[in-house]
Amino acid sequence: MKSTIKYLILLIIYLACSDTLQARDYVFRNIVMSDGLSGVLVNAIYKDSEGFVWLGTDNCLDRFDGVKVKHFEFRGIESGRKKRVNCIAETSNRQLWVGNGVGLWRLNRSNGELQRIVPEKIDFAVNTLLADNDVLYLGTEKGLFIQKDGQLIQIQTDPNVLAACNRVMDLCLNEDKSVLWMATVQGLFSYSLKDGKVSSWHFRENVPETDYFRCLTRIGETLYIGTMSQGVLRFDIQTSTFSHAPSLGCDVISDISGDGKENVYDFSGINEFTEDYHNYYEAGHYRPLLGNKLLERIYKRQ
Repeated sequence: MKSTIKYLILLIIYLACSDTLQARDYVFRNIVMSDGLSGVLVNAIYKDSEGFVWLGTDNCLDRFDGVKVKHFEFRGIESGRKKRVNCIAETSNRQLWVGNGVGLWRLNRSNGELQRIVPEKIDFAVNTLLADNDVLYLGTEKGLFIQKDGQLIQIQTDPNVLAACNRVMDLCLNEDKSVLWMATVQGLFSYSLKDGKVSSWHFRENVPETDYFRCLTRIGETLYIGTMSQGVLRFDIQTSTFSHAPSLGCDVISDISGDGKENVYDFSGINEFTEDYHNYYEAGHYRPLLGNKLLERIYKRQ
């Protein structure tokens, strides 16, 4: 349920901050299993170039066209956590990619089937995907992978494939796209796309649990990092220094995103909206009260 709540909130914020939706009345619609949703846990949401909204659940990949939901099954996988969709991305050639508990998948748009990609190389969880034109970056349980020009390259932050720092949880590029930043279970890492150099930074040395970085986003020359025990951290790219962002009342940050300008949005475990589950959940469906509260906060409506 926490994952569903997380992405519901992020979707609401994304819609609320869209220029085309300002100064309008808002209507919220629930999409639940009775509408065709494949599961109540929605772990990933992505809007593609054609306007379809893709929903990743614990069971399969769903596509919502504004009216109905269509399912795309992961064939050859037994039920369980391995089916869980962790991330969705689209490259500039209209290829839709999906990462789940067993690896990387690509949607064949001609027949509507999900095809397993390079299972002989990636047979473990893909945690995050980042598309940049026709290049696809994959953050996995065993390092970083880059798919470019039909080739797949693996980069490890540590020669020991099982090292915690090889568990890449989130990715982002710097402004000139010369450096890829990686949030890992054991610190912040960068990979130079020019010379292949890997560098690392740690918030506190010799205290591994403080370096469990779950997510990150970038505004200008500052990275904002969501952690599992230290709230939101700022990392100044120019000076290579960490600092604490203002406290949010909870140090567990599940996701974070930015508008590319000056605003950062995060979802923490407990805050004034989520401390009471009645704000967002009732008998198997989601209520619009949370969305209304968020919109009132964003637009300062009374």
